[in-house]
Amino acid sequence: MSVVKNGLLKKGWRLAASLEQSDYFHNTISQAISTSFKFFYNKLVNSVLYQEDLYTIGEAQMKKEDWLLVYLSLPSADNKSYIDPIRIQKGLFLFRMQNEDKVKDKDKAKDFYEFIPYLYGPCSLDIYDDLRELQQQGLVSDRPRDYRGWTYYTLTSEGEKKAKSLKGQDPNRLVGDLESIKERVTRLSFLELLQVIYAEYPKFAEESIVREAALNDVSGGVGV
Repeated sequence: MSVVKNGLLKKGWRLAASLEQSDYFHNTISQAISTSFKFFYNKLVNSVLYQEDLYTIGEAQMKKEDWLLVYLSLPSADNKSYIDPIRIQKGLFLFRMQNEDKVKDKDKAKDFYEFIPYLYGPCSLDIYDDLRELQQQGLVSDRPRDYRGWTYYTLTSEGEKKAKSLKGQDPNRLVGDLESIKERVTRLSFLELLQVIYAEYPKFAEESIVREAALNDVSGGVGV
């Protein structure tokens, strides 16, 4: 155990112990708070010092932003090099939902992007944070916003090199699954994509600003 980690843990455990021993918190609730504090504090230290935000598949360990890079590197059905945030969000959402059964350690799936119901269905705000970080690293570039205010993203030459290297860390061949998902989400129109997502995962449509009537107006149904 590193000196830094050891120091952080000692401070955290001392704080938890002081809560248990104080007159105000000396009851069942304080013990529950203390136990939860120890658990989350330990998880935070491990995440910061050892970068345990890994999606562990087979023997590979790839960070969530690595999968984002790989996703951006894969071909689109429309043959465009730039991709909008909606299709980034929906592609990685489907990847998570369809591959959780292949995760060696089930708890590690929780360290992939977490999605919540949002304006256009499932959304992970961490994806936007990672896109900004990857831009700062020179791995991703964007182009000016369109009339909807969306920013489109693509990989730089350095990003392509890293993505190619990451694809070799995929013993369960999930890159193929991710490629199929990207082809699917870039083949559909915006409303068709939302219609498919909402039909498959209705819980994530609860906060949508796109009304059901608008989705029902999509003519001819949607192929998946």
